[in-house]
Amino acid sequence: MAGSSRRPHTKSRNGCSECKKRRKKCNEQLPRCSNCEKWNVECDLFMCARQKSANTNTQIRSEGSPSWPSTCSDSSAALSAPIPPPNALNLNMRDLELMNHYSSHTSVTLCQRENWPIWQTQIPREAQLYPFLMHDILALGALHISYLDVSRREVYHLIARSHHDRALESFRSEITEVTPQNAGAIAAFSIVVVMFVSGSAKVTGFNEVTDPILSYIDILAAMRNTGSMIHSCSSVSGGPIGLLLQLIQAIENCGSDPIPVDMDSVLTCLNDVNLSSSDAWEDKGVYQTAIADLRRYVPTQAHDAPPWRHILFWPTQVSAEFFALLREKKAMALIILVHWLVPVQTLQWMWCMDGWGKSILSSLNELLGPEWRPAIEWPLNEMRSASRRHEAFDPSLQ
Repeated sequence: MAGSSRRPHTKSRNGCSECKKRRKKCNEQLPRCSNCEKWNVECDLFMCARQKSANTNTQIRSEGSPSWPSTCSDSSAALSAPIPPPNALNLNMRDLELMNHYSSHTSVTLCQRENWPIWQTQIPREAQLYPFLMHDILALGALHISYLDVSRREVYHLIARSHHDRALESFRSEITEVTPQNAGAIAAFSIVVVMFVSGSAKVTGFNEVTDPILSYIDILAAMRNTGSMIHSCSSVSGGPIGLLLQLIQAIENCGSDPIPVDMDSVLTCLNDVNLSSSDAWEDKGVYQTAIADLRRYVPTQAHDAPPWRHILFWPTQVSAEFFALLREKKAMALIILVHWLVPVQTLQWMWCMDGWGKSILSSLNELLGPEWRPAIEWPLNEMRSASRRHEAFDPSLQ
């Protein structure tokens, strides 16, 4: 009986803050206790566990306000800290760690130097007003830590997934229309979602990807959704991250660049393969339009890394009919896709995109078979060349 009476007291002292606040027994199951899972609220069990092991004071969060580090000294430092807006998230020390990592390290991997301020300062500032964007920024920061640190990979990947799930839930519940006030946050969120989805597979070494082709098509679907979001935001030019919208809207101008002669020859051959195939004429028309969109996208050579706007352009422009044929894994649709993957392979500097080109090309090479080898000879050679500049390529493609 004595042991039984002490058990609730132990749980109350070492459990998460949310369970303490509601006077419920916490099962202390990482990364999110069963009660917080049931209530669908943020669980600070990670933080409590770390503070317990370090024999520090446990932070108690109050609903609607962030957790400030408790000290034995005067509280003036905490009082002088910036006061978050009324709808700010409940943040614990783990979240502050993630935001620090995102701002200092992750943000500078997402774009070229001249655009660092957008991702380092402007988007995090906007996220203070929109929990869905804040959660996904924290998710991307956690995912980047998981990518960099093998010893903490599993724990931080779980944290990343938790924040990402909450971001999606928050977005669905909060956003009913695009307004001048939320357009920038929506545009940023849609891009971060693409980065997170593609980066998650990289972090796990593609071990959880049972079908790389369909998984990548899902990423293309996310890119298409991003394009739709951006299109909805196109009328907004002001706001703290208006520059981001201006950069993204440059997607519409991709077709203004002249296509290189060698690329023109490659795409002409690709169109000849389409017209000489045994596919239905209706499908050939769909493929022909997709190839024309590929011309506007202007992939150059494997060593010419394109900007993000080029990467996003083609998936957002191809027709729904082409996308349906792609999901059916029609040979010609896959051949067109592999031509688009050539410049995507150059994004190895971007950790969340690295590895996808090689993984998809390996799967496509096996699926299409030797009869289609001439049609994919150019992308195979170009991607081999790009891979040799960075790391050894898959032996099956040598």
